[in-house]
Amino acid sequence: MMEPMSKRRSKSAKPASDSDKAKPAPSFPVVGIGASAGGLEAATELLEHLPAETGLAFALVQHLDPKHPSQLSDILQRATKMRVTEARDGMQVAANCVYIIPPNTQMRIADAVLHLTPRPEPREGVNLPIDEFFRSLAMECDGTSIGVVLSGNASDGTEGLKAIKASGGLTFAQDEKSARYAGMPRSAVRSGCVDFVLPPAKIAEEIARLGKHPFVVKPKAEAEQAAAEAAEQVGDGLKKIFTLLRSASGVDFGHYKQSTINRRLQRRMAVHHIEDLDEYAAHLETHPEEVEAACNDALIHVTQFFREPESFDALAKKVFPALLEKRAESEPIRVWLPGCSTGEEAYSLAIRLVEFIGDRADAPGWQVFGTDVSERVIEQARKGLYSANIEADVSPERLRRFFTRVESGWQISKTIRDHCVFARQNVLKDPPFSKIDLVSCRNVLIYFERPAQEKLIPIFHYSLKRGGWLLLGSAESVGAFSGKFETVDAKHKIFARRPGESSAIDMIHEFPAARTTAPGEPAGEKEIWSRLDVQKEADRVLMARYCPPSIVVGENLEIIQFRGSVAPFLEPATGDASLNLFRMTRPAIEVELRAAINHAKKTGAPVRKENVRLHSGGAPRFVNLDVVPLGSAALRERCFVVLFEDRPPEPEPAATQSARGRAKGGEKRVTQLESDVAAGREHLQSVLEEHDATTEELRSANEEIQSSNEELQSTNEELETAKEELQSANEELTTVNEELKHANLNLGDLNNDLGNLLRSVSIPIVMLDRELRIRRFTPVAEKMWKLAPGDVGRAIGDLRLEFELPGLDKMLRAVLDSLESRETDVQTHDGRWWRLQARPYETVDNQITGVVLILFDIDAARREAERRELATAYAEAFVGTVREAFLVLDGELRVKWATTAFYRAFRVSARQTEGQLLYELGNGQWDIPQLRKLLEKILPKETQVQDFEVQHTFPQIGKKRMLLNARRIERDVQGEPLILLAIEEQPG
Repeated sequence: MMEPMSKRRSKSAKPASDSDKAKPAPSFPVVGIGASAGGLEAATELLEHLPAETGLAFALVQHLDPKHPSQLSDILQRATKMRVTEARDGMQVAANCVYIIPPNTQMRIADAVLHLTPRPEPREGVNLPIDEFFRSLAMECDGTSIGVVLSGNASDGTEGLKAIKASGGLTFAQDEKSARYAGMPRSAVRSGCVDFVLPPAKIAEEIARLGKHPFVVKPKAEAEQAAAEAAEQVGDGLKKIFTLLRSASGVDFGHYKQSTINRRLQRRMAVHHIEDLDEYAAHLETHPEEVEAACNDALIHVTQFFREPESFDALAKKVFPALLEKRAESEPIRVWLPGCSTGEEAYSLAIRLVEFIGDRADAPGWQVFGTDVSERVIEQARKGLYSANIEADVSPERLRRFFTRVESGWQISKTIRDHCVFARQNVLKDPPFSKIDLVSCRNVLIYFERPAQEKLIPIFHYSLKRGGWLLLGSAESVGAFSGKFETVDAKHKIFARRPGESSAIDMIHEFPAARTTAPGEPAGEKEIWSRLDVQKEADRVLMARYCPPSIVVGENLEIIQFRGSVAPFLEPATGDASLNLFRMTRPAIEVELRAAINHAKKTGAPVRKENVRLHSGGAPRFVNLDVVPLGSAALRERCFVVLFEDRPPEPEPAATQSARGRAKGGEKRVTQLESDVAAGREHLQSVLEEHDATTEELRSANEEIQSSNEELQSTNEELETAKEELQSANEELTTVNEELKHANLNLGDLNNDLGNLLRSVSIPIVMLDRELRIRRFTPVAEKMWKLAPGDVGRAIGDLRLEFELPGLDKMLRAVLDSLESRETDVQTHDGRWWRLQARPYETVDNQITGVVLILFDIDAARREAERRELATAYAEAFVGTVREAFLVLDGELRVKWATTAFYRAFRVSARQTEGQLLYELGNGQWDIPQLRKLLEKILPKETQVQDFEVQHTFPQIGKKRMLLNARRIERDVQGEPLILLAIEEQPG
């Protein structure tokens, strides 16, 4: 049961809670903006709609090329009046400024200072700079940070937004319709950690509004105090809210830290522009979906794999060996993780246990039980599906061994999932597990009020076996139950169960009753007080019966607290209401009281004035005044307790009464006047001393003013020097501006040349980016493929082309992967042939950023080739059907074709003939002088020779008389000269 808000931290950071001590942070909120592909356009629109004076600081983390300098700050500076600068290591964050992450770095924020580290070496493509910065922002500006995820691919930023929301911050994501690439915003929205899904312009408006909202502007401690005061004033509204939340989730939020819960409710109210708890209660009644959102806000489940790996190492060193020692194979190891959230920590512990057990043949079985109060996160834990971002927390070796790659990221292997059981459980009221070897409950107790904490520790003691182990978070301890546990590792909070019985009934009796709904609502069960409650009640009884009326005043004499009935001694003065002591003190005792306080201020010791006369309209009363300084170091200022002890006059003897009756006036009056004069002198003396002290302070202040004046003069001189430096810098900027202007002119000329070139080229050319979207095309391509200017940015696969090429996308991807050109012949619908060539698009810095498609018109060449092939086929068919001996020779007198009659007449084969020189056929038997004369002398001159008689004796077939008919053809269908030679055998 992740009972609420388990915060995610980096591996080296300690888990923090809403109850942690305040740490240094900016006095203004910081807005983290994450973007990737398409993010420049979205960030520009966001900054354009932000006012110049928001009181916020902005940090943009963009996925940048690590090898090239970034011009992002220069580009974005044109979109806003705020100062835009590229971040540097150690740079102090200031309001109304925008900081841009440099290339090849990771950025974090701590103590209002930006820290840059080199980008880590790529490990299977993992680089999550947005998550890294968002997590540090969640720790830095706890409760006042704002996270924004803009256009981009993959899921970087999702885990960071979870951390920001877990710390109490506000989260935004760009809506998919306005995002050029919706991967990152979609991942964030699906995780359920986004408060606002808006286009960039609307995000800017909402951030500007929140920048003035008390929830964001006030420091966290002040905001929690204001929320608590508001809750006390409108208890009915908070009571109704708690009832609705309890009905929807089954969780009684009265057990949780009230400051945290109130802060969470204030956060939801800020999201819906509501400032009154009663109004928010009415909003919950009419919007059931908001009830669920409020419950999820109070029960945020953010964790990670192998958080604080040192704790897992400590378990492997000190706990796992003891678990395996003297354990039978039939006795399985049982581990329980209350507050398991989405299962990362349960699976981490299971993996670490498997790694420790290894291949031991005698290893016992094991089971991990994970429980949580939220059914939603339990379902996710059972599936074991996690985004690709876990690659930053899980080593490649563990990913290969214990995870399976799926489309959405990674899934825990079935062998691990089969040993992990997840169930919904409210650990405060549902029965606990028993016979457990190890309970791991990290960073859960810190979110409960003390009575709930004091119940959980006995529950864990009851669940553990004798000698079992308990693992707590770094900010948690067993507290008053140290007698039940022995500390094994104080640093990593590992405890061993001490021997002793613990029953479920004992646990119930030990549990102090918690508030079940809201402050001010009567508990539904009989309250069992804690020791602190008993002490408070005893103090109250003693104060009421035995302590005199008193007040507590500050050093400025403003009344801080009333104790008892002080009405006889204090009376509000007419006019403006005031809690100043001397504006409420009755005049009769003012002089004595003022003198006593002045004396106590000087000496720092208690002062007592006895028998101070107080006129109250009847018989005279006498009061003893005590002024006691409070000197505790925990007090921010010196305070005083003023006690009024009413002392009635002592009864006088009868003789004295008679004498008093005889002397009514004289002596009594003189005594009273002398007392008044003495008091007046004492008061006057104190006034004179105060006047002298004030004069001395004024003299000291005057000297300080003179010193400040000298400092101001020195500062003025420094400002003059700075002005001169600024003027010099302005001149340098003017020079740079001229250079940029000149460069822009050159770029304009180059752009004009490129435009004219593209318009003049009569070749269809289309340029695509890495996503195979159209970037630019020539006018010829526009006509041929029926493109329009609006098609720029569309994927080439979405267009209806003039030719059919099913493998076009595969071909283009191959060009991007291999960086080599590809080409193929295609035929358009009108029958024309083209050669499609795809080449890599290479930038001036040798980066491949797309593909260039070029079409060459090969229709005429293709048809000429077809004609030649047809003519060749005709020639081959003709030669094959002639019944006479017939040869076709090329220009070098090599045989190209021969008829069957030739092979038969001269007893040779096609293999021995085709491709051979005519004179070399049959071992040179055709090297006939008459034939040479015909072919080399007569035929070149006459082109055609008929009935040229040749006689020759062939070694194998004897003497033959032949009539040769020859014809020279200058070019055949393939463009080379041919000689046609017909051989007619004559008898005799």
